[in-house]
Amino acid sequence: MSFTTLSENVSLFRGIINCAIIRHGESAILIDCDAELNSERLSEIGINKVEKIFLTQHRRDNSAGVKEFIAQGAELHIAEKERFLIDDVPAFWTRWGERWDNYSSHRMPLVLPESLDVSAELTDKQSLDWNGISITAYDSPGATDASMSFHIQDGEESFLFCGDVIYEGGRIYDLYCLQHAFNGAGHYHGFIGNKDLLIESLEALTALDIPSWIPSHGEIVTNPSEDAAQLIERLIRLERNVSQISSMNFYIPRLYKRYKEDTEWMPPAETFDLPSFVLRPTSISFLLVSDTGAGLLVDCGMHHPILKTQEFIKERKLEKLEAIWVTHYHDDHVQELGANGYHKITTQIVADVVRFPRRYSLPCLSPNPSRIDRIVEHGETWQWHEFTLTAYDFPGQTLYHSGLLVEGHSSKLFFAGDSGSPKGVDDHCTPNRNFNRPGTGFRRCIEIWRETQPDFIFNQHQEQGFHFDESRLDYMEKTLAERFEIYKEMMPWEDPDFGLDALWVRSYPYEQDAIAGSTQAVEIQFTNHSSETSTAEICSVVVPEGWAIDTSSAMSTEIPGETDGAITSKFIVPDSAEPGHYVVVFSIIWNGKKLGQIVHTTIWVL
Repeated sequence: MSFTTLSENVSLFRGIINCAIIRHGESAILIDCDAELNSERLSEIGINKVEKIFLTQHRRDNSAGVKEFIAQGAELHIAEKERFLIDDVPAFWTRWGERWDNYSSHRMPLVLPESLDVSAELTDKQSLDWNGISITAYDSPGATDASMSFHIQDGEESFLFCGDVIYEGGRIYDLYCLQHAFNGAGHYHGFIGNKDLLIESLEALTALDIPSWIPSHGEIVTNPSEDAAQLIERLIRLERNVSQISSMNFYIPRLYKRYKEDTEWMPPAETFDLPSFVLRPTSISFLLVSDTGAGLLVDCGMHHPILKTQEFIKERKLEKLEAIWVTHYHDDHVQELGANGYHKITTQIVADVVRFPRRYSLPCLSPNPSRIDRIVEHGETWQWHEFTLTAYDFPGQTLYHSGLLVEGHSSKLFFAGDSGSPKGVDDHCTPNRNFNRPGTGFRRCIEIWRETQPDFIFNQHQEQGFHFDESRLDYMEKTLAERFEIYKEMMPWEDPDFGLDALWVRSYPYEQDAIAGSTQAVEIQFTNHSSETSTAEICSVVVPEGWAIDTSSAMSTEIPGETDGAITSKFIVPDSAEPGHYVVVFSIIWNGKKLGQIVHTTIWVL
């Protein structure tokens, strides 16, 4: 933490993020206010009153320290479109669509734990002359839907505090913030969907010809036109790469149409009708039928697959349904799973989400838990009638995903859930946790397809099977390897998966019940995407008023490279706690770097 003088009346506070302090005598205006910028720190430089705070965005990184100053009379200003994420926080936290069956929300939930009063809404090109210092707000959406930048003119000195619109060196702090609907795709399918908005913001801000940009994260950008141009080029190059092997070319052909004429796309894989022993009960389920008449249902989600299998029995296409294989946790694949007594089988990583959905915060999550009768290991093989079945952890469309190899009837079938299409791969939703380093994500899926060499691959949303020959597997691997290099260029992390994985730090359980007077425990889990051992610390815990923190357990841990680790934190719910929903926030230090309040857990007091 330090103060840097930028001009006679403007200072930079380098804390968890970069905050501006615009001063006149002992009074100040702040642009953003992280958890470490407080009245005690400001008193060190002779400031005893904050009149106004302008926010570049709603996220906790930028707003965690605001509460103290509002209590002292400061006015809070934020863009109109993000106001509800500041002054109507309980509605956000308890809204069904933000928690369950969530296909449409794209915000990462770095929302404050409680509401703050907003004094005024900011609009594009709104200006304030404050004691001879000019402050002008500019719309600069991208990192969030309504991010703003602020041009400060102090005499001859000029600065732009630009939020997360850029990171020094033509980079961006993370890519998951850009998940957004675009060109006919919804938020769920909108990988870097805010790219065009961000590019427009970069171009508009560059046109202002301000010599120094100060982003929320990282160093001062001293050559903004060059850095902005470099980031724009990288964003376009990344999206062009994505277009080459995206399954969206199968589902939404217009999505990447802009690149079709001048970009080599992977030739579509050959497709095949279903073999006679595979039936299609619904548009999201398959049914493997043995010569004995027994059936194995692959996914039990929407459109009443159980009812359809009963019709198959009446039509004598099936003797009985014996078991259900679960490919992944998404609600459209498990909608009816818990409502029947059939034998259910899947891998551990899928089973935990299906059995305990409240423990997770993920897209497309069903609130309805289901029993899993048999949990199988990666690579485990067993006999089901005349078929040999082998289970795989298959981190394709989501990390929490399985694959099932079926061998029999002189064929090898691979049930791949939602992972893969004749035109490529389905890594279009960053909150699903799609990793890209070698041996992870779809690069791992490609390895498994090479090892198993299936004749047919089945995606639950497609009516036909398809086959990836070696040339297409090579093409996809080459494209993903090239993408990894682009990621390394455009993000500042030691491994780019930190900037792709919004849940590399997460709480487990994410949601739990409590009673007044109880002590609650939560694991803060970490995925170390780096190849090196890293140190994780919880440096502070923000609990609701009247709650207490149990400090008896260790607050740091060493995590070997490319593994997961956890720290257990405990807090005490007071006897006086009223029933309702509460949010507990944790500040994290990673390898000595303060990352701020990037993780939280939620509590329902009964």
